[in-house]
Amino acid sequence: MNLKDLKILVDLKKLYPKGAEFRQFQIYPPKRWKSYTSNGQILELKDYFKAWEKTEFILIGGTDYGDAIVVTDSDPLTETGAIYMVGEGFDMDETEDWPESVLRLGIDAAQWHDRIRAYKGEPAITPGSIDEELGDRAATYREQIKELNPAITW
Repeated sequence: MNLKDLKILVDLKKLYPKGAEFRQFQIYPPKRWKSYTSNGQILELKDYFKAWEKTEFILIGGTDYGDAIVVTDSDPLTETGAIYMVGEGFDMDETEDWPESVLRLGIDAAQWHDRIRAYKGEPAITPGSIDEELGDRAATYREQIKELNPAITW
């Protein structure tokens, strides 16, 4: 299967046919989506964390801080693929199985889109500001992110 035919990408294309700008991140227009497998941070991820070895990535956006927003075909957590934010560099002391700089944002386009709308963006891009940004909704948001990323510590 061509990666661009993945259901998650087809659905994202319908939701964001011209891309979208949000506070702290953007989703590129679909014509700019491209394979991201040969990027240095992805090669590093595949080298250090063998569970990611066969995963393919499509770059669909990025954060204001240089993180990539990607869609996977299949990966260690989601057989049918998911949406992730992948940051620079991995601290091998963090965990043997999962780097802190990889954050699953959604298992499908609708789930991520609904959370973006509910929280007017993706607060996990700067986790240190979640409490300040969301106030009494911070705990609920953290629960949603923890459900997607069982290994996170914040």
